[in-house]
Amino acid sequence: MNSLNRFVEPLLLFTLRERGSAHGYELLTGLQGHELTGVPIDGPALYRTLRVLERNGHVTSAWQTGRGPARRAYRLTAKGNRHLLEWRGVLAALQASLAGFVAAIDAERPEPPSPAPRSAPRRVAVGRGTTAGRRAPTGSGRTRAGQGSAVRETP
Repeated sequence: MNSLNRFVEPLLLFTLRERGSAHGYELLTGLQGHELTGVPIDGPALYRTLRVLERNGHVTSAWQTGRGPARRAYRLTAKGNRHLLEWRGVLAALQASLAGFVAAIDAERPEPPSPAPRSAPRRVAVGRGTTAGRRAPTGSGRTRAGQGSAVRETP
């Protein structure tokens, strides 16, 4: 699932572009219901992604103090806006690819012919004595050496 967390990135970039600035908790609550994968966004994934975006220069952050505890506010940079446009290209290509795949699944295709059932060879003991009180059948078939007797495979 970790690779699916990668899709948090374009959502964060877009939300920051739309809002201008937001705290981590505001982002988390604002993104719920907008997941690209149907998997809820968890707080640790969101904050890890924000740290990576900040380290790469896509967002900046500053501590805000005042009412209540200090909170970090995030803001999109020009580089982050360019990165969002890169994501737009990736997502558009993915959308086209997935649409083609779904169309292929939905296309009516004849059922593939089922292979003729094959029966497994029977194994019977041959050579020394009898099998279940009867003499083992003879006939064509391959014989394998066993311990003290042979096993013949017959179709």
